[in-house]
Amino acid sequence: MREIIITTFLMLSLFEIAFSQRGKAPVISGQRIENLNLDGTLDDWPLEAIHFDEKKELSYGIANDKEHLFLGIRTKKLGKVKLGGVKFVIESIKGKRASESRTILSPVPQKKEDAEKAFEQIKVFGFPEITDSILSIYNEHGIQMAYHLDENTELLTMEFAIPLSLLPDFFADSTLFDFQIILEGFKVSPQMFAALASSTTKTPEGRVVKLDPEELNLYTEDKVVGRYQLSVPEK
Repeated sequence: MREIIITTFLMLSLFEIAFSQRGKAPVISGQRIENLNLDGTLDDWPLEAIHFDEKKELSYGIANDKEHLFLGIRTKKLGKVKLGGVKFVIESIKGKRASESRTILSPVPQKKEDAEKAFEQIKVFGFPEITDSILSIYNEHGIQMAYHLDENTELLTMEFAIPLSLLPDFFADSTLFDFQIILEGFKVSPQMFAALASSTTKTPEGRVVKLDPEELNLYTEDKVVGRYQLSVPEK
């Protein structure tokens, strides 16, 4: 009887913990990586710094050194990335106003004839020091991006670097910030998405089928959210 009571108590305790944490963004402890070679491979990243979101089929990591904040991602959703880019949003924990967030996006979607330029540009939002919203990956502000595409597997790896000097107000009182990593896809209205989801087409054999789920996924965004604890050297 005593064992049943203890087991029941433990189960209730675990349920309460799980319920209290439901909906909360995971906190990633600061990963400090010195001398990172930004080459789009993630070879310099320790295994413990890489996380995998099974539902979104996305591997990602956030780290920093004394001068930069780094983001690394790896995905097979190449079509979605080409259509909408990878967006990295940094939000101050003090508030959620647009003025308290910084966003970078790359590749920058282009017209079909300029598609090769997509991975040569970075789009930025919310940086008071930067007047141009679209930058070359070789820019004077020090925001960097590198990528590698495995042609055989279509596995895309991307690395971003943001100078911490562009985020001074974020870390004045705290080393924590919220983040979002978003594979944008091609944006359509809810009405258009509903129409696409219910639409049908004929196969060469004459069968009527709905739009392939992978193709439909191109019109939705994949989002990973969390909170990062900046790694600072011990005094």
